[in-house]
Amino acid sequence: MKKLCDKNVASSVVGMTLDVRFFRWLKAFFSDPWRKTLVIIPFMFMLGNIIPSFYAWIAEIPKEEEIHYTQGELVLRENNKKGIQLGLNNNEKIEYFSCADQLTVGHWGCGVNDELLREWSGKIAEIGWFYQPAYFFYSQRRLVRLKVEGEEKISLEKVSERIRIGRENAVGNIFIALFIIVLLLFLIRKIIKMYEKL
Repeated sequence: MKKLCDKNVASSVVGMTLDVRFFRWLKAFFSDPWRKTLVIIPFMFMLGNIIPSFYAWIAEIPKEEEIHYTQGELVLRENNKKGIQLGLNNNEKIEYFSCADQLTVGHWGCGVNDELLREWSGKIAEIGWFYQPAYFFYSQRRLVRLKVEGEEKISLEKVSERIRIGRENAVGNIFIALFIIVLLLFLIRKIIKMYEKL
């Protein structure tokens, strides 16, 4: 029993020693501003580009039972950087829906001409949508159907094709982002070596 206790104590001491060494190394590593840059820039790039593209890559076309339907007056929210976002005004409560393949990409009218969207604005509409995971712990309400005064303007088939194309584009975005990260790491490492020689 005593030997067993001694072994447990020894294991705990070794574990604590390794933890202390690791945190000391971590502290020493990040004490240098160049090394901080070496980690922070790729990490921020990953958060802003690779993760949203990953969620677009794993996006799935919804089943019929996963689609929700909301009715109301069609409203538009225009943004110079993200295009036109569609929403519904229902009992003075406005809900907006996304047409974006991924979180960092604009809506751009769900593939519909802006002038047509403005013509439909203010009319009674029905939007079919589903919860699409877009980022950590966040899902966007992705528009998959639009009817304006009973006439279908955006179909599930059309949106399904956009989701498929979005998946293909996301794969390319991920590889480009990874290449840029590797290039950045190489350049930053080179700068660090030059800095250390001074």
